[in-house]
Amino acid sequence: MSLDDLDAYLEHHALHRAESGKGGDSIFTPFPDSREVDGARSSRKHGWNKSLDEPGWIRTWGAFVEGRVVGDVELHGGDIEATRHRAFLGVGVQRPHRGTGLGRSLMETAISWAREAGVAGIDLGVFEGNSRALALYSKLGFEIVGTFEDAFRVSGQSITDIRMVLDLRK
Repeated sequence: MSLDDLDAYLEHHALHRAESGKGGDSIFTPFPDSREVDGARSSRKHGWNKSLDEPGWIRTWGAFVEGRVVGDVELHGGDIEATRHRAFLGVGVQRPHRGTGLGRSLMETAISWAREAGVAGIDLGVFEGNSRALALYSKLGFEIVGTFEDAFRVSGQSITDIRMVLDLRK
């Protein structure tokens, strides 16, 4: 994605976050509302333009339908030199487009890019109740390395976060 896509990206994030914990979805984000938009705008403006040897780089791929972003995947590089060989992954697909293979396609794109870029590993967190995401990550080769009980409290609910990694050195 480029800065030209930033508003569409932020609109997608607001819509996707609003689905968390509603309409049969388990809670899947620690940001249930859109109060973080200014921070997201600023971090993307800076992170999308950073090279991989700079702290805080971000790479984002979006899925567009009729000019709207309906899904995205992001890789975030480490903020300190000792962690820049790894990336943290986040992915989100709006409800009407789930189950279509879009999430898998976005993930495969990010994983392929990371391999080619020389990233050694990808880390992610997934909330315990998000069984569809957990199944997808496992199919793509991510392995569970730990769980953190009460890692988040969202809307008064304690959430266990499952940490997963994909070793790209293999």
